[in-house]
Amino acid sequence: MTMIKHVRLVALFLIVAPALASAQFWLPGFEDKLTMIMTPTAPGPYSSVHLTLEGSLFNNQSTTVAWTVNGTAVAANADGSIDIQMGAAGEKKTIVATMGTQTVTRVVIPATVDLLVEATSYTPPFFKGRPLASPGTNVRALAIPHLGDITSNEITYTWRQNGSVIAQGKGRSSITLSAPPLFGADTISVEARSADSTYVASASVRLPGIDPNATLYINHPLVGIEYYDAIESGAEISDTEVTFSAVPYFISAGGPSAQDLIYEWVINGRPVPAGETKMNELTINAANSTGAAQIALSLSSSVNFFLRADQSWNVRFTGTGSTIPGVVPQSSDSRFESGI
Repeated sequence: MTMIKHVRLVALFLIVAPALASAQFWLPGFEDKLTMIMTPTAPGPYSSVHLTLEGSLFNNQSTTVAWTVNGTAVAANADGSIDIQMGAAGEKKTIVATMGTQTVTRVVIPATVDLLVEATSYTPPFFKGRPLASPGTNVRALAIPHLGDITSNEITYTWRQNGSVIAQGKGRSSITLSAPPLFGADTISVEARSADSTYVASASVRLPGIDPNATLYINHPLVGIEYYDAIESGAEISDTEVTFSAVPYFISAGGPSAQDLIYEWVINGRPVPAGETKMNELTINAANSTGAAQIALSLSSSVNFFLRADQSWNVRFTGTGSTIPGVVPQSSDSRFESGI
């Protein structure tokens, strides 16, 4: 008799189980917990969004799901999901999915966040661009969210570097991190989310590792360094005596005269000493010479082993000279005795 009861119980289970799997019926208290999945997780204004339901027992191919967006019915795809279009920033969409006795609701408001990134590298005065990241420098990133009336301190920020979370916290709208390696690149992204996840916005930027370089300028005795007119190879100079200043861009040092910078000057293949007070300056007196001079510079650092910049310029001295009031020519150091 006991054996017969066991057989009946097993048979009853085998009959009920397929019904649960195929027809998606649930006994009271045993309903499947459904979750609405949205892709992308942080939709921007006018972006396309894919929504679907997920559950441990839910079979979207054999179950009918009714969708509404702001109260208007939306036809589902063959797999039970829907695709909708977001509106302008701040335009609210209330999405409701109903299956049987269960209803899942999600409110989505497209938002934006501005991501500002700059390096701590050096740039000269009047430089209109932003400092770029070179090895040995740091990168500062700032997120400026536009999430309605929600203040920045109430927003949770998630920072990622190459897809891995590196910082997270409420009100953490900025971070500082190391620059990418030379010839490499990092992708920095941020997600800004309100406490109820109604507002979600994200932004990302790709940061390549920049190889620092030096630019050559004339250091005029009256106006100073002519940042507006960089020396290019093949430039012609009429002054018989000229002081050149090498200005390195995007280096980790505080400026061209930083003590850790090492300048090695070469003219026509011959090493020459730099300025006595400023190593980034070189004075050439071509009073008795005309022709072309090849100026080469090797820039390195005693503390940043990633810094190495090798550049050269071909400069032609025309020998015509120019009158500069108040200028006393310096004596020649005979570095051009062999001709330029």
